[in-house]
Amino acid sequence: MELQETFTSYVRDQFIDENGRERILKAYDWKTYPPIRSGERLFNIQDGAVTYGWVSLTKQPLCSEYLQSTGIYSNYQGKGLMKLVRILAMQKVFEEFGAERLSIHILDTNKEYQEHFRTHLPPGWKHGGHVWYPEPAYKIFTITYDAWNENKPKYLCR
Repeated sequence: MELQETFTSYVRDQFIDENGRERILKAYDWKTYPPIRSGERLFNIQDGAVTYGWVSLTKQPLCSEYLQSTGIYSNYQGKGLMKLVRILAMQKVFEEFGAERLSIHILDTNKEYQEHFRTHLPPGWKHGGHVWYPEPAYKIFTITYDAWNENKPKYLCR
């Protein structure tokens, strides 16, 4: 499995159509469907000819941090792919992009996933804070380059 960079939002568009535009706009707190944004790099999650979903890695403007957003097609959800996708995203931002930090924001409206992520934090990840304003509120989970480097054997030897 690999992250294949794309310069179109075709796979993300399919994910949105499959899951319902209004539901996805709310889940990702998008006011409108986003085009590829400034600083964003979009990847298809692929294994040969099979596409499992998409990953967005967006460079934050004032620091060496990337924000990860991910969508897995419904017929592949619940199979543990997010763990592998997270490893691929960490490899990409730390080893290829030279970033200092990778973060994931989980909206307060997604309490189940917040709790799951908090209680099953991957090695090196930390709860980095809670943002209430501006709405919607969300929790930040983050990993630094140093934590990735220290925990890399735990990820790559699975």
